[in-house]
Amino acid sequence: MTTKIYLEKIQAALEATRGTAIADPTHVLPMISGTVTPQKTLYEPEEMVGIVTKQFRHTRTRNWGEFEIEMAADTAYLPFLMNMAVIDEDTPTTPGGGTNSRLWTFIPSETADDIKTATLWSGDENVQTWVSKFAALQTLTFSNDATNEDGATVSLSGLTNAPAKDSAPTPAARITTGKLLPAMAMNLWLDTSSGIGTTAIAGRLITVTHEISTGVEVKYIPTGSATTFDYSALSRNAAARRLVTTITLELPDSAQYDVWAADTVVKCRVRHSGQLIEGSLYHYCEFDTYGPLKDLEWGDHAAGNRTVSFTIESQYDTTLAAPFRVAIQNVSTTL
Repeated sequence: MTTKIYLEKIQAALEATRGTAIADPTHVLPMISGTVTPQKTLYEPEEMVGIVTKQFRHTRTRNWGEFEIEMAADTAYLPFLMNMAVIDEDTPTTPGGGTNSRLWTFIPSETADDIKTATLWSGDENVQTWVSKFAALQTLTFSNDATNEDGATVSLSGLTNAPAKDSAPTPAARITTGKLLPAMAMNLWLDTSSGIGTTAIAGRLITVTHEISTGVEVKYIPTGSATTFDYSALSRNAAARRLVTTITLELPDSAQYDVWAADTVVKCRVRHSGQLIEGSLYHYCEFDTYGPLKDLEWGDHAAGNRTVSFTIESQYDTTLAAPFRVAIQNVSTTL
């Protein structure tokens, strides 16, 4: 049987110890598209031995894998992903007024390297499944765009140890308690002197992207004659770890331009909401970013209305004691 793209899936489980494979997946990702691609490098010296041919031999020097996944932003799966992107957090709280609602809060640690790695299973299991341990997320991009009719999406990219052929594992059950996040249900707050989430910016927000860079870099450490040529450790580049939020707004006045021109630090909160859970509590994913408005860019929207885009690159906030925060509200009591 030929591999069918529509039968392919990627499953995952968080690793208790980095680089130690998990036996079976816990989550099947609701992906739109995705691949885990094996990679290798060969050393092929060019040698001069008195004939025209320059290349006679080779040896393998490194193995690894690369994953790229796009999936719907689903509130049941987002806490799993934030364990790989922000911090190891497996215990939600119950928000005020909630019975069934659960709030997951992710604030990056300033003194510890505590994001999780994962084991991934990929392929069409009717033909072949590959298992890839030590999966380390490098970039997570959350996008929501009211100029189209889609909901929010999440794109993931990172590295794994070399994928290996595997018999099909015990499959993970699909989680069906999560909700999707339509762009028409976004809210924006931009505060300067007041606390975050105070000053609502209504009727202007059009598109948003949030890009979390984990700063993960892999380390290849020699292990002798029995080497697998894979990386065996991670490091974190502090200069690369950040959340960058990009917002595009319609431009009825110069209010946000004036904040940009003054180099004022803003406290930006964007909430992407889904369906009602109970009372006044909704499914949502919320990003808090602290920093000045940067990279002004003019644009247009809907019959020639002028827009303006800004980026906010996360800076350390003394009240939060971190540069950014991500929160997800859902009905999940566990990952």
